[in-house]
Amino acid sequence: RRPPTQVVLIGHSMGGLVIKWCATHHLVKRKIARIITIAAPYRGSIKAIEALLPGAKNLFGMENKKSMRHAARTMPGIFQLLPTYEGAVVDTQGKELDVFQKKNWQANLVSGLSRRFGPRYFQTRLNDAKDFTEQMSKPWPVGLRKKVSYVYGIGSKTWRSVAVDVQNGNLYRFDRIEADERGDGTVHISASFQAEIPETQKRTLQDQRHSVRDLVAGQHANMPNHQKVQDWILGLLNVSTHSSYGFESIS
Repeated sequence: RRPPTQVVLIGHSMGGLVIKWCATHHLVKRKIARIITIAAPYRGSIKAIEALLPGAKNLFGMENKKSMRHAARTMPGIFQLLPTYEGAVVDTQGKELDVFQKKNWQANLVSGLSRRFGPRYFQTRLNDAKDFTEQMSKPWPVGLRKKVSYVYGIGSKTWRSVAVDVQNGNLYRFDRIEADERGDGTVHISASFQAEIPETQKRTLQDQRHSVRDLVAGQHANMPNHQKVQDWILGLLNVSTHSSYGFESIS
């Protein structure tokens, strides 16, 4: 049996960013038949900021636990999800702040990381993340654009912007966060939009959670399990939705 000459790449959330990085830098483009991403945060998520800050809650769907918070601060992937879209992080006067400069982070976070990992650790992580996010923010290469399709969620209350109280130790004011329903609960539409991809290659999924599992995990986490998303992907691949072929999710 002959090996396949082309591959289809499908990724959810951070998986979509990994696909974009590999397809742009490492893979032979003619060997890619199609790229499909599901709820990929191309311009990050404010949830990544929450995951790094002391005192924030609901890390990875759990109440704040010190060990999980410490773990997040060692994960490059968390830093690579810091938001880069316009207006994501501002001061209390509405001025844009650069999230990749440690001077714009809470003083207690910066001092804590310096004590634990050394004075250069935090800015080095931010520098590496900035390089990655700049690549993610760039348009897809021209030779791949016709092959890219993606779906993003709407209808769930999603953080759009967070203000920083510069006069109070750069306190991130999650108690006054700006949110709307133009997202999937984790990724706002501002982070999903890609102007170079034609509208015919994009899909939106309205939040229609019904089961207990949906309510607990949220729209973002459950998008790959949604029947409409699976049917849409199978249609892109010219596979009948009535065939025995299907998706399996491992939890």
